[in-house]
Order: sequence, then structure tokens, then C-alpha cells
Amino acid sequence: MKKYLILCLLGLAQISAAQITSNRGTANMNDGLSLRQTDVKGSPFFIDDWSMGTIIDIDGSYKENKTLIYNVYNSNLFLKTGDREKDYIALQLENIAGFILYNKDTTKSFVFSKIKGVQFQDLKDTDKFYLQVSPKDNKVIIEPLKIFKDPNSSGWVSSRYNNKAGEFNDITKVYVLARDNKYHKISLKEKSLLTLFKDKKEAISNFIKKNNIKIKEAVDLVPIVAYYYQ
Repeated sequence: MKKYLILCLLGLAQISAAQITSNRGTANMNDGLSLRQTDVKGSPFFIDDWSMGTIIDIDGSYKENKTLIYNVYNSNLFLKTGDREKDYIALQLENIAGFILYNKDTTKSFVFSKIKGVQFQDLKDTDKFYLQVSPKDNKVIIEPLKIFKDPNSSGWVSSRYNNKAGEFNDITKVYVLARDNKYHKISLKEKSLLTLFKDKKEAISNFIKKNNIKIKEAVDLVPIVAYYYQ
């Protein structure tokens, strides 16, 4: 199953020592790896603690059974290198095509693939890692985002994790790949998807009704999008 997921990430990973920079900083926003600042509500991480994972490199090689943690707030992926708390390094993301994180008992996988900003209808400034809703393809993706609300700042930009009133909040965006080969942001509503797939609007509507699909989560879009592209 792991090999299958890796192939679904475009045959993408192995990180060599020359492709890694050390990051053993202090517990602040720039470091991105403060796990135990208990005064802060929420978490900047996709999974709140270290988890097993696979790194996929741009040359198609990969490295399995690595201990990883992904900071969604500042898009940093860290690799655990030892048993001590500060035994970790920050990976150079430009060399990585994707990565896979597993839950604690490895029964569930989360497949991230790098997608260029120019592939979006509303162009993005940077290339980022997006979560594939289905491990089989990346036609439906999620952009997991975190914002840090700090009542002591002029906006919601904070300089410290240890602000007692600070709080991390999730903002998740869903995108679907359209016929123009661009990702379009949609809401989790049937109307939004039918507007995107207006060339097959009636067929898509009938498919949703026939299969009694209720669009409540991004995963509910997967069979509909697969039907559209078949």
C-alpha cells in the first residue's frame, strides 16, 4: 500500500545530507517547532506530534519510515534525527516533490504533493504542498491553513508562540481540477460543483441523485469528480 501511495505521487523522494539545512532554533514562530507552549490554544501542526512518514524527492527516489512533523502555519517540514527534544532538522522543500504522513497506528495516510502556483485559476505566488483527498490522484485537493490570532497585535500577525491569549485556527480551502487544467476553489455545495462542471451539469446532477451523495466533506467530491472525468 505504501508503494502504491508513492507511485500516486508521480513516482516522486530521498533527501540527501547535502539537501538538508539544520534548524535547531528557539521556541518562536521562525523556528516553527515549539510543541509544548501550553498557553497557546490550538496547534500550528497538521498532526500535533511526530509521526511516521515517507519523503518523496523530485528525482523520484523516496525514503520510508522517517519521523516527521509538518508545520502548516509556516510550511516547514521537520525530520527527527535523534531521541533528544532538539534532535531535528528542517528539510529544504524545493528538493521535495511530496511526502506522506501516517496516523499513530499507520491505518490512515495523508498524501501531500507539491503543486505550482500557476496551476490555480487565481494564481498563487508560491508553490506549496496540498493534501490529496484521494491517494489515487490529485484532482481534489485541500489547502490546510493555520492562522494565529493575537489580540495584542494590530492585526492577526503574531511574533511569539507564548502569547497567553494567542490561538491557532484552521482555515481549510478545497480545490478541484477543471478542464482548463487549473485548480478552482469551490465550496462544499452541489451548486458550486455544478457551476464548475457546467458542460456536464445535467449528467453530474443525475449522478449525485442516483448515488444519494450528500456533499458535506471534501471526500464526498471524489466519486463525482471521477465520474466527470471518466
